[in-house]
Amino acid sequence: MIKYYGRNGEPISLETYLSRLKFNFYRTIRQEYASNGVWVSTVWLGFNHNPGSSKLTIFETMDYDDNTGTHSNCRRYSTEQEALDGHIKRVQEHSIPKGSNAYPEKDTRENS
Repeated sequence: MIKYYGRNGEPISLETYLSRLKFNFYRTIRQEYASNGVWVSTVWLGFNHNPGSSKLTIFETMDYDDNTGTHSNCRRYSTEQEALDGHIKRVQEHSIPKGSNAYPEKDTRENS
């Protein structure tokens, strides 16, 4: 039997789950375009996507290619704060230009 959980991880009934699922403001944690055009969406799922494990995963971040709409990455989280932190990290990762060194090593050569 599927068990349902609110955004704080508290068990909820099927009826409560269905009523909350109707409201985008409840489902959506954060959604935005990264600077490279990838749409990053983080949402509350409401039921555990990690069955058989003691770790509850009820949030998900997905990256969608702006041109095709296909998703290229999926990450799942246990808490809303983990999901928000993961979302921000995904947006930052997509904002680094491809082929660039985001963390260049310090130039230790002496000035001549």
